[in-house]
Amino acid sequence: VTEILASKRSLSARSSHRAAMGGASSYYAIVFMAIFLITVWTAAKISRSVGISSIVLEIAVGLVLSPHILGFLPSEYAECYHRKVVDCNSFKDKARIADAGTGFCDLHAYLEADAYAHPWTSGFFGDAASVTLNGLTYNLSEQGSTRRLSSSGTAGKTDYDSYEECLVQSCKLDLAMK
Repeated sequence: VTEILASKRSLSARSSHRAAMGGASSYYAIVFMAIFLITVWTAAKISRSVGISSIVLEIAVGLVLSPHILGFLPSEYAECYHRKVVDCNSFKDKARIADAGTGFCDLHAYLEADAYAHPWTSGFFGDAASVTLNGLTYNLSEQGSTRRLSSSGTAGKTDYDSYEECLVQSCKLDLAMK
């Protein structure tokens, strides 16, 4: 255990050296990635010679060398890019989900169920009387005025209390799938 802690301290010292050079410089990043890949390849060869599945040692090596245990790889290579740039509470990212039409949230179903927003001017699209999404125009001021049969996907479904809540939760689901 003391050897592991000592090696982690030396790796931390190297990491602070990298941080002093402006983060994970490209040279150090390439060297560490090459060493990481060679180590995973070596683990696969060892596991095959022992007679176990190579994926077991490959995952074990990946976990041990990860930024969370030994800190061998820079942490910026272990994070999802989308989690850094997507904010599901921002108008831009909710609008991206809304533009997908019935792929995530069916605006028509929320209007039909009178679950868009109360009053409708406080909804996601503000005081706009109508909005066009994916080539379809919706009249926001007339909730619950028409009926239609549902189709596949989320069309016709109102799984959340409001359309805006559906946009936020669908954005989070979309983010988790990336």
